[in-house]
Amino acid sequence: MSPAQDEAERGTSPLAVLTIVVLGMYIAGSLGFFVKTHYWDHLTEAQKAVVIESMASTEQTL
Repeated sequence: MSPAQDEAERGTSPLAVLTIVVLGMYIAGSLGFFVKTHYWDHLTEAQKAVVIESMASTEQTL
């Protein structure tokens, strides 16, 4: 049996799962930073208040 067949029979290695999780967190963090710097920082205080108020009311209805 070749090493590739052995790996396929064992399933996904813990290192592969960890790599996927870390890359997912990196992508999510990068997107959050992009939105903050390109959108949130350019809103006026009144616009920020509307966004925060709508988020709070949405959480209350859930």
